[in-house]
Amino acid sequence: MFTVSNEPTVNKGDSMKIVIQRVKEASVSIDGKIAGAITQGLLLLVGVGPDDQAEDISYAVRKISNMRIFSDANDKMNLSIKDIKGSILSVSQFTLYADTKKGNRPAFTGAAKPEMASQFYDSFNEQLAQLVPVERGVFGADMQVSLINDGPVTIILDTHNRWAVSKWRVRSLLTWEEGDDSSSDKKDEVWGVFALSLIHIWRCRRAI
Repeated sequence: MFTVSNEPTVNKGDSMKIVIQRVKEASVSIDGKIAGAITQGLLLLVGVGPDDQAEDISYAVRKISNMRIFSDANDKMNLSIKDIKGSILSVSQFTLYADTKKGNRPAFTGAAKPEMASQFYDSFNEQLAQLVPVERGVFGADMQVSLINDGPVTIILDTHNRWAVSKWRVRSLLTWEEGDDSSSDKKDEVWGVFALSLIHIWRCRRAI
């Protein structure tokens, strides 16, 4: 029998963090020269954590490309970046992992090492570019970012949330009845959720 705890999930490691800004236009410059620029779309500030895996990239790409944060004809947030045929400007941003607990100078030890972060950043952009036009900055460079935030709309995406399993979802999966046409699919999904939960527990124990 499955049980769901009321306690929030605790993540001992640092996962991928992305600041998503809906923009009318945005650009990134290096040494006075524009490296990337877009009109309507999304500006992403992308941080990579030391515990990130390929699944974190897949999750982030799926969420960002399908996130409905653009207005439809009724001025409701109901359209995705794909729906409006917009573009994305992706900028690497290790300072998202700033630790300000001690002293006045932030520490950034929570971010992934540059070699790993660069590879993950490139892979993230490549996968995203298969779905949406992507402009980008240069990893590790001193960049100047300009934007007009539309709304403003700013959302923080943490790939740690891909491990969160909501109580209502588990309950709905466990209410199948024999003879139900979707019974087999629901059983498969339950076992998938169970397997992901075990993997998450293992990762947390490794980080302790």
